[in-house]
Order: sequence, then C-alpha cells, then structure tokens
Amino acid sequence: MRIPSGRIRRVVRRIGREFRLFPDLTLVFLGDREIRRVNKKYLRHDRPTDVIAFPYHPSLVFPRFSGDILISLDAARRQARALGHPVWREVKILMIHGILHLLGFRDHRRSDRLKMWKRTGEILAKVERL
Repeated sequence: MRIPSGRIRRVVRRIGREFRLFPDLTLVFLGDREIRRVNKKYLRHDRPTDVIAFPYHPSLVFPRFSGDILISLDAARRQARALGHPVWREVKILMIHGILHLLGFRDHRRSDRLKMWKRTGEILAKVERL
C-alpha cells in the first residue's frame, strides 16, 4: 500500500487544530513482524499489535503532542477488511488512536476504552474527507 504523505500531513494538522497544539510526530509504518519485535522489546508483549505510541520526553517544547507512532499496515489491512471500510480510513483511525495515547488517553480499563473510542469517533468525523 502506498502511504499518501500529503494526506497524512493534512490529517495530523487537522488533529493539531482540534487540540490547539502543534504536532511534533514521527509516524512509522511497519508490518506485523516488525511491530511485534518493538512490542516485545519495549512493552514486553510478545505479539503484534495495530498501533504503538511512544511520547517524547516531557521536558520538550510540545510535550502533550509529541512522539513516535508506529502503525502495522498488516493489522490496518486486516481490520479494514473485517470492518468493511477502506484501509486509508483504518490508518486514520490508528493515527488518531496513537495521538490520543500521546495526549494521555489510556485504554486498559473498559471505561477508558469507551472514552477513547468516543473521542476517536468525534475526531474521525472531522478528518473523514481528508
């Protein structure tokens, strides 16, 4: 899959406007094998995942919207197929999910997941056409 870098930049800028923050991100697109290695090494989960977010050090200029987001394109393809929507839409969902993690959202508890998915849906509606 070709990653549309111009569209990615527009989505990230739009999300930045939503939170009134300047985005300082690195987006990395990987396959399941590579993201599994990262997940195991840094988070001690020996399995692939769809997205991982690593915030930059909090003493940086833009601490609440700065970090690395790793997305598995293999997972994005599978999830898009399962949900019946385009892969690009799933990539946007995963980008939003990663950014929300950088902003402090968590998804370990059910109540936190519900808040996070509600906010994801709100943001997705604003970047749907990008």
